Amino acid sequence: PPLLLSVGLASLLATVHALDNGLGLTPRLAFSTWNFFGTGATESEVHDIAASLERTGLKALGFDTINIDAGSLDRDRTTGRLVASSRFPSGL
Repeated sequence: PPLLLSVGLASLLATVHALDNGLGLTPRLAFSTWNFFGTGATESEVHDIAASLERTGLKALGFDTINIDAGSLDRDRTTGRLVASSRFPSGL
């Protein structure tokens, strides 16, 4: 019985339930500002990246997202609250 139980559990674990709708076939393709700028990305640099993704054809290949990571907000020195960053004058 232990062997039978093991085979039964293994067959349950090997079963996959998913929709056949084409989603999730490839990972999300995105540019992350953290990988290049750390916390120092600016609004104009993000606009330049977007233009580069379009110009080089990467957008058409699926790079349709720019992840603006850490550094997009500043901290108020008095209250400690997060506030809009001067690096993004148009806001987010």
